Amino acid sequence: MNSIDYLLKPIDPDFLRSALKKFYNNTSSQGNIKQMMESLLANNYKTQEALSDYKNRFLIKSGNKFIPVSIAEVAYFSFVDKLTFLTTTAQKRYMVDYTLDELEKLIDPHVFFRLNRQYIAAFSAIKIVHNYFNGKLKVIMTPEIAEGVVISKERAQPLKSWLNR
Repeated sequence: MNSIDYLLKPIDPDFLRSALKKFYNNTSSQGNIKQMMESLLANNYKTQEALSDYKNRFLIKSGNKFIPVSIAEVAYFSFVDKLTFLTTTAQKRYMVDYTLDELEKLIDPHVFFRLNRQYIAAFSAIKIVHNYFNGKLKVIMTPEIAEGVVISKERAQPLKSWLNR
């Protein structure tokens, strides 16, 4: 009834500033409260990226050098010949020291989906989804995988739901 504003997570800094401005304009005892709020914001407010529990980047060892790769550059992760690889949108492929099960826990499920036992794909990498036989799906990704990726009947509906968020 006496609210100033309504903020939803993730909190947008501009909306927060606007709400605080309304608060300051409508409060009679601005002095102490204003100082407390400014101190709290200055010391404790973090961006959404800093608050994220998910991995934002990978440091890839390649020979005797290290290559930083942002999570935004990742098209998909694959498991081939008992090794896990990260493939970028620029079609570069790097070996990573994680299993797909470990990666699934480290990366944002709103951005990545476990297609099958061999692939975890970013939403942006999924180009086309075809109906396949017996209720399965076939996913065409970019960078392209020659044979496409077959999705089991059990994973088909969760994939469709995830794609249609």
